[in-house]
Amino acid sequence: MTAANAPRRWPFWSAAAATRVAALVTEPDGLKSWPHPEIKGLEKKFAALHGARYGLFLNSGTSALAAAYFGLGLLPGDEVLVPANTFLATVTPLFACNLVPVLCDADPVTGLLDLADARRRIGPRTRAIAVTHLWGTPMDPIALRAFATEYSLAVVEDCSHGHGTRTVAGPVGGDADAAAFSMGAAKTVTGGTGGMLLTSRQDVYERAILLGLPMKRAVTDVTLPQHEGLAATGLGANLRGNPMCAVLAADHLDRLPEILATKNANLRVLEELLAESSVLAPPARPEYWTAGTRFGFKAAVRPELIGQIDRNAVVAYLKTHGAPVSGAPGPLLHRRRLFHDRSALTGYHPGRPAVELDVDPEGYPAADRIQEAMVTVDAELLHEPAPALLRTFARALAGLDRELDRLVLAHGVWT
Repeated sequence: MTAANAPRRWPFWSAAAATRVAALVTEPDGLKSWPHPEIKGLEKKFAALHGARYGLFLNSGTSALAAAYFGLGLLPGDEVLVPANTFLATVTPLFACNLVPVLCDADPVTGLLDLADARRRIGPRTRAIAVTHLWGTPMDPIALRAFATEYSLAVVEDCSHGHGTRTVAGPVGGDADAAAFSMGAAKTVTGGTGGMLLTSRQDVYERAILLGLPMKRAVTDVTLPQHEGLAATGLGANLRGNPMCAVLAADHLDRLPEILATKNANLRVLEELLAESSVLAPPARPEYWTAGTRFGFKAAVRPELIGQIDRNAVVAYLKTHGAPVSGAPGPLLHRRRLFHDRSALTGYHPGRPAVELDVDPEGYPAADRIQEAMVTVDAELLHEPAPALLRTFARALAGLDRELDRLVLAHGVWT
């Protein structure tokens, strides 16, 4: 594969979206009116797609998660079960709400929050569970709902990797007390920046508005008696999304079936190649997952080779032979200072609850094993037909199979 025939890197948008964004700049009050019609249209369409009553367009997925936690109305010191194997913003907004994150280990097959491990970590202050549909693979919706019902827990779904993802129970996020979608960076539906909060609970929706939306939105939509007199002030945070970003995100949302189909065609070839590899295995595909795509593609060193070859040697070989791969993302949450150093926020953030976080860096072995075996394929190159790239992968994987004995003997030292 050469630069000349490499596929475009996601994201890219239609010419119609570019024209509409350019028009906003020249229209009178094109970026000023609130609630902006482009934003309201995106919210309505997004909520309807997921079977939710309310949608709220914000400036990032992180803001959507913060609004979700704030919207639940939990009390300082309440605990929320969260995955250790996730992006930090799934968890860090809890600190600003004076809530306590309780990290849970990963399911060894899917990499998602392990409900059996979560059950062992429930305490008298546990009030909610937050799950991430990590890299696009959804949580088991039936098991999650049964777990939450058993312990009377609110459910927050981080759907930032799950645009278009459906399970046997329907679209991800639609049944949650609150769900957050990122629309930033290279997400499947992206406005460059942006995020969406979904909920069917009026109390969650109104509290989220009071946290970070302008008065014009609040005086119209905030109507519950407990919020009387608050619409004019809220809490003063400005978390609203930008109309131009809403136009770009709507472009992807309107073309989502086409986007998913193109990427999935590439992923099917990649998964077939990995199924034949003696070194790497494709990621799991749970039976309850019915539609969507892998936002990120995470292969893994086959279990029988763990301890015999070094993942970094595999990555080095594939990169040398033209395959765009890397290892795992940075350290998991249980290995970061924020989660086991009581002084980490002292002096610059008042939100951390006055409790000792009981996080043992060695207490999440399944998540660690997943991290150590992970080989990341650059999935941003898979959003248009990519025959040259897939041929490169096929050659690189075939060569890796031929060199397996040497890799084992070198035990991770590739020369």
